Amino acid sequence: MFPIREIATLTLVTGSIYCMLALGFTLIYSIGRIENLAHGTILMIGAYSYWLLHEAPGTYFHFPTYVAFPLACLIGIGIDLGVYFSIIKRNITDPTVVWISTYIFAVIMENVIASTFSYAPFGVLPLVPWVYKGPITISGTGILIIFINAILTSIILIFLRFAPLGKKVRALSVNPKGLLRCGISPTQPTLAGWIISGLLASIAGILMGMFTHIDPYMWFFPLVMAFCVVMFGGLGSVIGSVVAAYIIGFVESTVVIGFGEPRLRQVIGMIVLMGILLFRHRGLFGRE
Repeated sequence: MFPIREIATLTLVTGSIYCMLALGFTLIYSIGRIENLAHGTILMIGAYSYWLLHEAPGTYFHFPTYVAFPLACLIGIGIDLGVYFSIIKRNITDPTVVWISTYIFAVIMENVIASTFSYAPFGVLPLVPWVYKGPITISGTGILIIFINAILTSIILIFLRFAPLGKKVRALSVNPKGLLRCGISPTQPTLAGWIISGLLASIAGILMGMFTHIDPYMWFFPLVMAFCVVMFGGLGSVIGSVVAAYIIGFVESTVVIGFGEPRLRQVIGMIVLMGILLFRHRGLFGRE
């Protein structure tokens, strides 16, 4: 019998993680046409920061969760802003330099993390240690991931739709020259986009560490999947990223659970990306 319930559960969890990461990626692209390859690094930094502040052996921290979680997010946001000011803002007109520089930064951070903590993967203590066993079986962490993503996605959509700063972010993504003609500086909405991006990536990394594990390589595959989600949904489309995250999550879960081929997990996004590039450049909801 085809395991529909298990596929549905993994789809919701996987899609939620991809959604958080892709929303930040697409916001940055929308407001600056920047494809930030260091985005996955923020996910890794957020996860390691939380582990270091909360439970790492041999340290003096061991902060409670309600302290370690926001501090780890602040670290991720700080690194994200550092990437923007030190690398991207200075080379905003040269996408090639941005691509290469942000990728080099990601590789450097991978090696820094590996030399500091080792390459070995290890788990992060879950916030919700129990497992729900009912019509479906799902861990408390999985439920937490779905719940947090639903809240964050709703807040972002409301922010972009109704908040004055959110409207500036939308205006900057649609018509940056028009925004300047109205006498509005792009600095504030740009910083807002980078802060949101860093926050989402940090939260996704912490939750991903609780659901699976953390290791110095954990930045790469989620970055690739986030890029595939953004391309599939349509570059610059927030709604497109949300829809595409769950579609790709469903296809991936079907292959992994339904057909028992976990080795193909990493090529699902590549196949989707190839199809988008060949047959529909704009993606599902893209304007370009």
